[in-house]
Amino acid sequence: MKRVMMDIKDFFAQKSFSFSKRVEFMPRTRTRYVENASQSYGTVFDPQKILFILDDTMMGSGRDGCVIVVTGIAFKEMFQKPVYIPFDKIKRVQVAGGVVLINSSAHAQKFHLIDEADLRA
Repeated sequence: MKRVMMDIKDFFAQKSFSFSKRVEFMPRTRTRYVENASQSYGTVFDPQKILFILDDTMMGSGRDGCVIVVTGIAFKEMFQKPVYIPFDKIKRVQVAGGVVLINSSAHAQKFHLIDEADLRA
Protein backbone atom coordinates (compact mmCIF):
# COMPACT_ATOMS: atom_id res chain seq x y z
CA MET A 1 0.00 0.00 0.00
CA LYS A 2 1.40 3.36 -1.05
CA ARG A 3 1.33 6.18 1.53
CA VAL A 4 0.71 9.67 0.26
CA MET A 5 2.28 12.51 2.22
CA MET A 6 0.02 15.53 2.50
CA ASP A 7 1.11 19.09 3.21
CA ILE A 8 -0.40 20.41 6.47
CA LYS A 9 -2.11 23.28 4.63
CA ASP A 10 -3.74 20.78 2.23
CA PHE A 11 -4.86 18.65 5.19
CA PHE A 12 -6.60 21.57 6.90
CA ALA A 13 -8.05 22.82 3.62
CA GLN A 14 -9.78 19.45 3.12
CA LYS A 15 -11.32 19.49 6.61
CA SER A 16 -14.49 21.39 7.32
CA PHE A 17 -14.22 23.22 10.61
CA SER A 18 -16.78 25.57 12.08
CA PHE A 19 -15.04 28.10 14.27
CA SER A 20 -16.17 31.13 16.19
CA LYS A 21 -15.52 34.65 14.97
CA ARG A 22 -12.36 34.65 17.09
CA VAL A 23 -10.59 32.11 14.89
CA GLU A 24 -9.39 32.95 11.40
CA PHE A 25 -8.54 29.89 9.35
CA MET A 26 -5.90 30.10 6.60
CA PRO A 27 -6.13 33.77 5.61
CA ARG A 28 -4.97 34.23 2.04
CA THR A 29 -4.67 38.00 2.12
CA ARG A 30 -3.63 40.59 4.64
CA THR A 31 -6.54 40.93 7.05
CA ARG A 32 -6.73 43.13 10.12
CA TYR A 33 -5.88 40.04 12.21
CA VAL A 34 -2.73 39.42 10.15
CA GLU A 35 -1.69 43.08 10.32
CA ASN A 36 -2.42 43.47 14.04
CA ALA A 37 -0.77 40.17 14.97
CA SER A 38 2.32 41.10 12.93
CA GLN A 39 2.63 44.37 14.87
CA SER A 40 1.95 42.87 18.28
CA TYR A 41 4.11 39.75 17.89
CA GLY A 42 6.97 41.76 16.37
CA THR A 43 7.22 39.77 13.14
CA VAL A 44 5.73 40.07 9.68
CA PHE A 45 3.41 37.11 9.20
CA ASP A 46 3.05 35.88 5.63
CA PRO A 47 -0.66 35.05 5.07
CA GLN A 48 0.38 32.10 2.89
CA LYS A 49 2.12 30.49 5.89
CA ILE A 50 -0.61 31.08 8.48
CA LEU A 51 -2.85 28.15 9.37
CA PHE A 52 -4.84 29.81 12.18
CA ILE A 53 -5.05 33.04 14.10
CA LEU A 54 -6.83 32.74 17.44
CA ASP A 55 -7.92 36.15 18.72
CA ASP A 56 -8.01 36.39 22.51
CA THR A 57 -8.71 40.12 22.79
CA MET A 58 -11.81 41.80 24.15
CA MET A 59 -12.28 44.07 21.13
CA GLY A 60 -11.38 41.50 18.46
CA SER A 61 -8.11 43.09 17.32
CA GLY A 62 -6.04 39.90 16.98
CA ARG A 63 -3.14 41.42 18.92
CA ASP A 64 -3.16 38.71 21.61
CA GLY A 65 -3.83 34.99 21.43
CA CYS A 66 -2.12 32.54 19.13
CA VAL A 67 -0.83 32.37 15.58
CA ILE A 68 -0.19 28.93 14.12
CA VAL A 69 2.08 28.97 11.08
CA VAL A 70 3.46 26.10 9.01
CA THR A 71 6.63 25.99 11.14
CA GLY A 72 5.25 26.38 14.67
CA ILE A 73 3.04 28.17 17.16
CA ALA A 74 3.36 31.70 18.52
CA PHE A 75 1.51 32.73 21.69
CA LYS A 76 0.99 36.29 22.89
CA GLU A 77 -0.72 37.23 26.12
CA MET A 78 -1.67 40.81 26.99
CA PHE A 79 1.30 42.84 28.26
CA GLN A 80 3.64 39.85 27.71
CA LYS A 81 6.32 39.13 25.15
CA PRO A 82 5.37 36.64 22.44
CA VAL A 83 6.58 33.04 22.73
CA TYR A 84 7.35 31.00 19.60
CA ILE A 85 7.60 27.21 19.71
CA PRO A 86 8.68 25.37 16.53
CA PHE A 87 6.77 22.17 15.71
CA ASP A 88 9.94 20.07 15.94
CA LYS A 89 10.15 20.99 19.66
CA ILE A 90 6.52 20.04 20.35
CA LYS A 91 5.90 16.49 21.55
CA ARG A 92 2.41 16.91 22.98
CA VAL A 93 -0.41 19.49 22.93
CA GLN A 94 -3.23 19.29 25.46
CA VAL A 95 -6.25 21.47 26.15
CA ALA A 96 -7.56 21.69 29.69
CA GLY A 97 -10.42 24.14 30.03
CA GLY A 98 -9.16 27.40 28.56
CA VAL A 99 -5.48 26.47 28.83
CA VAL A 100 -3.24 25.02 26.11
CA LEU A 101 -0.38 22.95 27.51
CA ILE A 102 2.67 22.30 25.33
CA ASN A 103 4.87 19.32 26.27
CA SER A 104 3.02 18.57 29.51
CA SER A 105 3.13 22.15 30.81
CA ALA A 106 6.61 23.18 29.62
CA HIS A 107 4.55 26.07 28.24
CA ALA A 108 1.01 26.84 29.41
CA GLN A 109 -1.08 29.46 27.62
CA LYS A 110 -4.35 30.59 29.17
CA PHE A 111 -7.08 31.84 26.84
CA HIS A 112 -9.78 34.08 28.25
CA LEU A 113 -12.21 34.57 25.36
CA ILE A 114 -11.70 31.60 23.04
CA ASP A 115 -13.87 28.69 24.12
CA GLU A 116 -12.53 25.21 24.76
CA ALA A 117 -14.21 23.73 21.66
CA ASP A 118 -12.30 26.11 19.37
CA LEU A 119 -9.05 25.39 21.24
CA ARG A 120 -9.55 21.65 20.88
CA ALA A 121 -10.27 21.93 17.15
